[in-house]
Amino acid sequence: MPAAEQARAMAVEEFRLLAENLPVMCWLADPTGYIFWYNKRWYEYTGTTPADMEGWGWRSVHDPAILGEVLERWRTSLATGESFEMVFPLRNASGEYRPFLTRIEPICDAEGRITHWCGANIDIGAQFDAEAALRRANVRLRAMLDALPMMASLQAPDGEAVFINRRSLDYLGVEATKDLAGRTHVVHPDDREVFLAARRSAQAEGEATAEVRLRRRDGVWRWHSLRWVAFEAEAPAASILATGVDIHDLREAADRLAKSEEQLRLAVEAAEVGLWDVDPINDTLYWPPRVKAMFGISPEKPVSMADFYAGLHPEDRENTSAAYAAAADPSKRTLYDVEYRTVGKEDGIIRWVAAKGRGIFDDNGACIRVIGTAIDITARKRAEEKLAQEKQRADIAAEQLRRLNERLEARVQEEVAARQTAQARLAHAQRMEALGQLAGGIAHDFNNILQAAQGAAALIERAPQDAERVRSLAHTIRETAARGAAITRRLLMFSRRANLQTEPIDAAGLLNELRDILSHTLGSGVSVTVKAEPSLPLLMADRGQLETTLVNLATNARDAMAGAGELTLAVALDVFQRREDENNPADLRVGSYVRFSVSDTGCGMPPEILARASEPFFTTKGAGQGTGLGLAMARGFAAQSGGGLHIESEVARGTVVNLWFPVAEEGAPRATAPAEANAEAIVSGQARSRILMVDDDAVVLNSLAQAMEAEGYTIVKATSGAEALMHLEEGQEVGLVITDLSMPGMDGLKFIKEVQRRRAGLPAILLTGFATAAVEEALGAVTRGLFSVLHKPIDARLLAQRVEVLLEATRGTMTARSFR
Repeated sequence: MPAAEQARAMAVEEFRLLAENLPVMCWLADPTGYIFWYNKRWYEYTGTTPADMEGWGWRSVHDPAILGEVLERWRTSLATGESFEMVFPLRNASGEYRPFLTRIEPICDAEGRITHWCGANIDIGAQFDAEAALRRANVRLRAMLDALPMMASLQAPDGEAVFINRRSLDYLGVEATKDLAGRTHVVHPDDREVFLAARRSAQAEGEATAEVRLRRRDGVWRWHSLRWVAFEAEAPAASILATGVDIHDLREAADRLAKSEEQLRLAVEAAEVGLWDVDPINDTLYWPPRVKAMFGISPEKPVSMADFYAGLHPEDRENTSAAYAAAADPSKRTLYDVEYRTVGKEDGIIRWVAAKGRGIFDDNGACIRVIGTAIDITARKRAEEKLAQEKQRADIAAEQLRRLNERLEARVQEEVAARQTAQARLAHAQRMEALGQLAGGIAHDFNNILQAAQGAAALIERAPQDAERVRSLAHTIRETAARGAAITRRLLMFSRRANLQTEPIDAAGLLNELRDILSHTLGSGVSVTVKAEPSLPLLMADRGQLETTLVNLATNARDAMAGAGELTLAVALDVFQRREDENNPADLRVGSYVRFSVSDTGCGMPPEILARASEPFFTTKGAGQGTGLGLAMARGFAAQSGGGLHIESEVARGTVVNLWFPVAEEGAPRATAPAEANAEAIVSGQARSRILMVDDDAVVLNSLAQAMEAEGYTIVKATSGAEALMHLEEGQEVGLVITDLSMPGMDGLKFIKEVQRRRAGLPAILLTGFATAAVEEALGAVTRGLFSVLHKPIDARLLAQRVEVLLEATRGTMTARSFR
């Protein structure tokens, strides 16, 4: 065989060996298109034999629907000698058609003549399936992107949008994807460079993110977080997925949170609070420098839980470790709240730490974190220790002080008692001073009374037979005796020792009574005038103290006028609507007050004297001329009564002293002197009874007995209580007892008590010329039943009237009561 043919045969054989083992179907045809050889892959796929493929048998494995198109293309290539490529389905051994990519190439000799046709069929079914799946996936992807609650788009490598989901279109206010092609107008001008740089980065590196502001359809710029992710794609037109999330509210919240965290950091630093964080799973511990300092560890040194346990004071280690374990225990989850001491790892200093914290647990109940705070409270603890020591010392001092106070209180009580006694004596002395001022006028009045009584008695002795004249003179004596009795009552009231006993008082009536006394007391050179507003309400005060105060003020006025001038006693009603009223110089509370004004035409006082006028013991009268307590006592009395005092004075123009007293409540009974009974009111024909009369003064006893016998009573006389009791023990029948108060041996009180013990219910009358407050209180304690107190001198007919009232009460015609 020639060498050329031999080489050609070897080449053909090599081709066949290569073609038989190719993973694609191959075949060879002669220049006319007749296929004379198929490789093994063809037969395996089609399930045919060489006999089946003889001639034009290949047409049996083609899809009849496109066989005509395949034959036409094949004939064209045979006629023109051009290669062609076509995709068409071929039937496999199972009868299933799968797509194949077929390429047919002519093989030519050295002269360019076609010697063979070579064809290859490549199974592209998997590619077709992939493309179909890709198309389906693309549809699903777009549907999914449309369903996303965020903006999303598919972009080409150059950044052009291939698909934009509905959320993006609605948010940005555009109708279709093409409306955003190549446009960045929806990006804030200040953020466009960031936007483009991030998109370029995604194209180059496959992924990028950026935060930019996008314009909402209403024109509002809002922050968004954009993310680009590149992916492999069959169609390079869409190889980047871009998403955008509106983070405007989150960013604002983050800004607020950052500010809050910064404020918290500053607050924590200012409060010197240290934060700590324990990861029990990884056994890690975070301590900032502040907490490390609490354990005496340098800021740059690493720490672990071993440093925590080792740094605890031995006495506090057990309790602190147990508290931490309970906080990290899923079954307990208690609050970690402890105070413990630390021993510095590097400096050995003992410090106090207050720590609080809580465990954080996952869904399975495992503790994943324990976080909390720590505060260095060493200074506080040292202060508490110092305070405890000081408190102990203070307790000792307090006990000593308590004992001292007890001794001082005892001494103060003694001093207060002595002071109260002195004040009582001083008040009584002031009354006596006022009484002394009244003495002259009273002596004058009493001398006149005695003169009248003495003269009338002498005339009676000279002409006892003249009945008419004797009756007239007796009437004169009785009237002068009544005047004397009124004077003695006033003297007793002035000199009485007692606490303030407020009562409703008729101010105008009081001044009118004082005018007569003061007219004689102050001397003929002083003119006394009384001015009173009509229909004044009653005031509340102690009558005796008020009279004393007014007399003292009148005496001071006389001294200021050097015994000659005009004294005006005025009384009026003041109503204060507010405390700051300019007409309220005494700073009285809101309300109604009766104001007494004592005015004189004396020398007056300069401002420096006026400022001190009411100070205790301050006087302008000179040594030995006054106590300096008159105005001070007046001010104190007015204040104690609920009122006040104010002085107005000007040199050479006189002085006005104003006293205010609160108005009595509406309906309070008017305080007046007891009305004298009408002596003619005794009804004739009333039953007379026997009366036991006791008095140690025989003259008084006889005169009063005769007067009562003249009234029709039978009198059994006794000069002592013992004698009177003997009469009762002897069986004397009496309907009433009349006794004097002051008697030697057994006084009137004891006598009445003994009478009531022997004869319960027997009425009694007590006569006294001087009944103190103490005596009146004692009477209420020792007497019961029908009882009456009358003051000497007493008119016989008034006494008879009181006797008859008591006797009528014993007969049941009146309700039993005491007459005081």
